[in-house]
Amino acid sequence: MLAWRNCILTQEEISHAISRFYKWDPYWEMQDILALTKTTEIEKVKYSKADVKQAVEVNIAIPLKCQRAIKNWGTHIRPYQPGSKRLLLRMIPYKLPGEKGLKKKKLRGDYHLWPKGTLLLVDDAITEIQQRKQQAHDKKEWKSLCRTLDLVNHIRTPGNNKVRAAILDPEPYFVCVAVCEYHSPGQLFTSLMTSGVKKLSRERSIHLAINYAKKNQTVCLDDAGNDDQLTSFIFKLTCSISACLLKTPVRAPQCNHFQCFDLQNFLDSNAFVSGTRWECPVCNNELISVYDLQYCGLTAHMLDRYKDEATSFRDRIQFFSDGSWQLMAETRKRYASKESTTRDTKKQVPMEQEIIAID
Repeated sequence: MLAWRNCILTQEEISHAISRFYKWDPYWEMQDILALTKTTEIEKVKYSKADVKQAVEVNIAIPLKCQRAIKNWGTHIRPYQPGSKRLLLRMIPYKLPGEKGLKKKKLRGDYHLWPKGTLLLVDDAITEIQQRKQQAHDKKEWKSLCRTLDLVNHIRTPGNNKVRAAILDPEPYFVCVAVCEYHSPGQLFTSLMTSGVKKLSRERSIHLAINYAKKNQTVCLDDAGNDDQLTSFIFKLTCSISACLLKTPVRAPQCNHFQCFDLQNFLDSNAFVSGTRWECPVCNNELISVYDLQYCGLTAHMLDRYKDEATSFRDRIQFFSDGSWQLMAETRKRYASKESTTRDTKKQVPMEQEIIAID
């Protein structure tokens, strides 16, 4: 028999776990946390020819107000409607990749992940979960594609309910059961633009662009072929997700590029679990939380200024280290060599007269 256990967390562990669930699963807003614990080690028990490493038992007392707020207990409902409330079971690793000797694997957002080899019981009934997919060519490698468990689908009589799990994975996991309200990508977009996304003014964005251009190694030549001591870089007014013109240009401060992507496209593309969820769509080198995004006032200004000229084919902006820029001519050819870029003064669009203080 398994020794089912429930672990009491410290206040620091509770705060840490809640902040991670909040940051990486913005489509589900936690309203009432009914249980928060972690898996615990047990004495080795043979189960189905495998060694069970951990177990957890979660007793859920569902308040009457939550029972009434959630509709259709015991039925499967998809897709979720904006504003609908569900009782979700989610798990995340206790340790982050790279912490305390834990191997750092491929980039992955810190959202729900079932431990390897999880047997789940809801009110003593074995419950099917959408667990990680195993690589066909390598039985030891697992893809991290998991979906949260909607307990409403499996609880017919809400009140005092119980969830148990036997786990083969030796690493500890946080376990959270909470009443959550679903926010669609459209709702999340409105909320972020109201208070979640930091908005950089055009002046601040120009300051960042000038610094970026000065670090760039592209040397600009004047019409006579002489070095005019300017450097530049090129970015696009189109989104790397949709290949269409940007509407709401954002980027993350931890990325090493000025290029923006469209906020609505980013929210739409990350609404479902995938192997690249929350990766930067420009560089694919950083994981991005929606709460870290910054709105670029300069890119927004250029989109408005060139709204009658810019297209999906004419979308490149060349920005110079003196603070000027130009919308480049339409071309489908490969870009010119970075070592020598001729400055086209006839097509260059000068900046408005303004004073920018640069430290």
